[in-house]
Amino acid sequence: MKKILIIFLFTFAVFQLYSCNDSNSNIIGNPDGQFIGEIVLLDSLGANPLNGTIKLTQTNNTDLIGSWILQNGQNGKLTGLINDMKVNINLNPDFVDKNTVLLGNFDGMSIKGQWYHSSIVGLDNKGTFVATGY
Repeated sequence: MKKILIIFLFTFAVFQLYSCNDSNSNIIGNPDGQFIGEIVLLDSLGANPLNGTIKLTQTNNTDLIGSWILQNGQNGKLTGLINDMKVNINLNPDFVDKNTVLLGNFDGMSIKGQWYHSSIVGLDNKGTFVATGY
């Protein structure tokens, strides 16, 4: 009887873990969990637009990975989180002392919010951004 109970509990636990990691529960909103679009970054005065493209893929309920390219030649891979339609994206996840972070709200077709750039001395630049999906 103990063996049957242990097998039942193990099976139940595995089922629960599998159901919590439902790959179809994408906040991004499409079956493949991707957001591909144009991004515009503005400085703290709302001027000097810097255009580019951004690609996000939701890998589970909260995690994002992807890439970005800006018109000035900068590019890279990104990591991030999405929760309750709020995103937190790090454009330089491999750097400790040079990070650009996007904090915004996702409405299904666009992400709007603030960006912050920090270096070893702290926050050194910030502004707003809008990413619009195609």
